[in-house]
Amino acid sequence: MEEKIIKNHGKARKYVADPIDLIRYDVSNGVLRIEYFVDRKFVTEFKVSSRSTLTKIDAVYDALDNEYKELFFNSCFGKLYTVRSIQISPTLIHNLLIRRVRSENTDELWFCLENKQAARLSFFEFMLITSFKPGDETEYKNRIVQNGRLFDKYFGDRDKITPSRLYDAFDNEEEDMDEKYNLGLACIFESVLRAKELNTKIDGHILDLVDDLDLFNEYPWGRKIYDLTMYAFMRSWEDQKERYSLWGFPLAVWAFETIPRIAYLFRAQLQERRLPRMCSWNLRLTPESRDIAEVLDGPQLRIHCTLHASPDESEEEYVRLFVSGPRREDPILDAYLHEDVADGAVGEEQPDDIFEQVRGDDTLRSPVAQDEHEESMEEPVDTGVETTVEGEADVVVGTEVGQTVEVAQEEIVDTGLHTLVEGEAELAVNTRIGKTMEDNAEKAD
Repeated sequence: MEEKIIKNHGKARKYVADPIDLIRYDVSNGVLRIEYFVDRKFVTEFKVSSRSTLTKIDAVYDALDNEYKELFFNSCFGKLYTVRSIQISPTLIHNLLIRRVRSENTDELWFCLENKQAARLSFFEFMLITSFKPGDETEYKNRIVQNGRLFDKYFGDRDKITPSRLYDAFDNEEEDMDEKYNLGLACIFESVLRAKELNTKIDGHILDLVDDLDLFNEYPWGRKIYDLTMYAFMRSWEDQKERYSLWGFPLAVWAFETIPRIAYLFRAQLQERRLPRMCSWNLRLTPESRDIAEVLDGPQLRIHCTLHASPDESEEEYVRLFVSGPRREDPILDAYLHEDVADGAVGEEQPDDIFEQVRGDDTLRSPVAQDEHEESMEEPVDTGVETTVEGEADVVVGTEVGQTVEVAQEEIVDTGLHTLVEGEAELAVNTRIGKTMEDNAEKAD
């Protein structure tokens, strides 16, 4: 059993990390132990599903005209459009939840992995990932005009308006794009961010809130959505059946940022460096539960206990507005907050900040704006071979370059960090390709 010495109120105590230990504190013999919420051997085979429906983002977006598509993309929910293709992995979330341990701070989620390392999901990490505005809801709730206009127009009663009825109202509105847009925002909140069972009532404030778009975009959604997530993941396991569903915002991106080997397992491609962090990931595989468990229980697994704001993030409004609330001292888990745990297995040299691995155009644009941007970049370039478009000239003069890329895509390249395949291999041979392109350009001249 692995031991480490930690200090608590000036006294050194022995800390024993026991995989299944239901004793939080044993002061009599000076031993502190981690307490898991569940005995993993009884819940490993649970069947879990997710109620967060990212496909609803596409359904809403596609139903809007270009003016309202742009309005949505620039709204406080607009960055969700970039994560719509992420496949939510209930098995990943389940494997994390069965490794959750008790903390003195009930508004934080802590997970202890088999190698006796702990990782934290607090409101701060959640905010870095999503960029939803932090703040106290109280002031904003008092500004909501509860006139019930949308309730009365589309539902006629308030007894039980379910997500299904809300989705039907959105689909059936074909004349008034203003109203369709407002209903669409409510649909995204209910299906992606709140995402409870389809037979439950929708949030009592959401229809009045989307009826005031200025207030809707100012609203501190970060705290509200984080609280919904915490509620979903802190439910008691005592009444759980062998099948259960999750709701709230998905934990996948947090896991990729915190446990890089999980990102490698999912082939979660880190795209251009974009903020917030959820906009930089794109899942490519959906591993089975036993493969996820094997990574999480790996004896040499290294993780980031917590996330830190990068210099670019520190300039963002959602970070500048963040105010850390009071925390209770946790003599076990707080020890991990002061440890700088590098990513990767022992002996590997990997960047401390996974964001520093990539560079690129970090501008997020809606599809409408992206089309306009690409058109503006299409200026004729005289390559000496044929006239083409800027950015494509170096490809036209290089049949050999195209062949090099094709070969690179078929290779499996060992980068020293992890194995990359298919399109990612192109990055690993970037130097070779770049040199070939330069040689071909000289030949064309």
